[in-house]
Amino acid sequence: MDASAYSSVDPRDNGVWLLRDSALLTSIVEAAAQATTLSVTGTITERVKRGKKGDEKIVDGRTIDLSLTKNGSSWQARISAGKVSVNLIVVGQDAYVSGNVAFAQQAKLPEAAKGFVCLSKQDEAVTAWEPLTDPAALLRGLLLEVPTQASAPAPGKGTPETTLVSLGAPDEPLGQLVVEASGAPVPRSLKLADEHARVQLSIEPDATPTPAPASPEVPCS
Repeated sequence: MDASAYSSVDPRDNGVWLLRDSALLTSIVEAAAQATTLSVTGTITERVKRGKKGDEKIVDGRTIDLSLTKNGSSWQARISAGKVSVNLIVVGQDAYVSGNVAFAQQAKLPEAAKGFVCLSKQDEAVTAWEPLTDPAALLRGLLLEVPTQASAPAPGKGTPETTLVSLGAPDEPLGQLVVEASGAPVPRSLKLADEHARVQLSIEPDATPTPAPASPEVPCS
């Protein structure tokens, strides 16, 4: 049965529990993509293989600290990934980037270590971070790039605001998603631990509009 065709006795039930696996996770990613405003904060610890071939072990790699706000076509992200820290702001067609010395050297933007540098939002210094700076792209990479089992329970009595989506097989749980139980199944939190990453994200529906920096080090031309 297709959740999009589901007619519930209680119209506040979005029928997300009728979906499974990639269909369920795709509906959640699409809901995040269509949300006008979202705030995402949390950490992602990459899991990597270490050791000699044939005797490799999966261990924790770098931890990424993320703070992301999306408000319409504008967004702001603060990211710390290993030795690199970066602050990105996109307003309209303009992007502003700043960061620590490691980022400035990596991006070949020495002025970025002193303050914001205005660029086109298509500049590589901006697009290189796309897997982390778009909520839908972030969730797609975490949930859909590797086949993941997912299911949600049928609703019980009452009108809960959220639904708990279990990730992984029942005997090998990987984590859980909390999503809206009515309307679009917009995610509210994600906990995940698999061979690729350890993830803990909090997702809020509101986001303060992102202003352009008042006095960038390198203004827009």
